[in-house]
Amino acid sequence: MTPVSALPKLCVIVFAAVSVTRALADVIVDPEVLEAVAKGRARVVVELHLEGGFALEGKLTEQGVRAQRAAIAAAQEAVLYELADGDAQVTRRPETVPFLSLEIGARALADLKAMPDRLVRILKDDTAAAKRPQQISESDHES
Repeated sequence: MTPVSALPKLCVIVFAAVSVTRALADVIVDPEVLEAVAKGRARVVVELHLEGGFALEGKLTEQGVRAQRAAIAAAQEAVLYELADGDAQVTRRPETVPFLSLEIGARALADLKAMPDRLVRILKDDTAAAKRPQQISESDHES
């Protein structure tokens, strides 16, 4: 076998190894999530793994946008199906980005960590703690 004829086989082997590595990679968990769940429940954002990857909608065709949104919805559904035991509550479900916001307990965190084929990482959701800017009324401008 010549080195050139071995190239396609080598490419298949490398691709298979990368695919297996992705499937076996651990879900990355923010240490703040672990700390919060140890004390009770935590609000988290999970980043979903999309098979075809993710692209900004402005770079996609109309058909591509529909397909990507459908893939995001399917990925969200798959995660929620695995969390059907009631230890997780959806707080936000974006349509255009591969994320899902949840409030979880220890059992749901364990379930999420066991989904390396569906999730990339689990982050603490700090948006709930962010303060809204105070509204300025007309009376604040009067002197």
